[in-house]
Amino acid sequence: IAPGTAGNYTVTARSVQDPTKQASAVVNPVNPYAVRLRRQDSYNATNTLTTYWLYVYASGNALSKVEAYNSSNTLVQLTTYVIDLAGHRTRTDARDASGILTAYTTVEYNDNYLPIRSTNFSAAGVMTSRTENAFDPVTRNKLSADGYGSTNTLSSRYVFTYDATGKRMANTVYNASNTTMGRTVYEYANGLLIKCTFYDASNVVTGWRLFTFETIPTTEDLFAFGSW
Repeated sequence: IAPGTAGNYTVTARSVQDPTKQASAVVNPVNPYAVRLRRQDSYNATNTLTTYWLYVYASGNALSKVEAYNSSNTLVQLTTYVIDLAGHRTRTDARDASGILTAYTTVEYNDNYLPIRSTNFSAAGVMTSRTENAFDPVTRNKLSADGYGSTNTLSSRYVFTYDATGKRMANTVYNASNTTMGRTVYEYANGLLIKCTFYDASNVVTGWRLFTFETIPTTEDLFAFGSW
């Protein structure tokens, strides 16, 4: 669930019920939830911290950047966002520790404010891959995400499942031949996503992520933002 990988696993504190979903957007929407994602920690199968991400917010509670650090606390990547007036991320820029652009992603939305497509580019503007998302128009849950390479060939598919309350519980990863390659299981506490665990095709744990949320300061304007 690395920040900046649009279309697959980006997680933000959009909802107490399900931080992986975004409500219908309007101009200058108000975020009704009092928490936001502050930190994400990634561990391998031996419980060793490998990477962590710090989430930085601008005035109005808009996510402005995400800083990625390695286990030695060295900054390795900076992710910044372009957010429109409706609170949608329309572009994600990945930069190295010195601030040099290394890649970027653009996001397209349908009439229901759902991100149906994200396209990845190199720093030089060469398209490298894209993701096509399918949603349930009623629940607004993401049903699947199909990954394509630069040659427009299907390379992967993520299929998502939810519980009766709409919380995302798992996703299964398939390759182009529809063979299961792995899955991710999500865990919640008090309605907030706290952990996701990764499994390979043999159902062996390969790692997990922990999520830390914070209460939004009451002085904030609670400008909504989000991504799936």
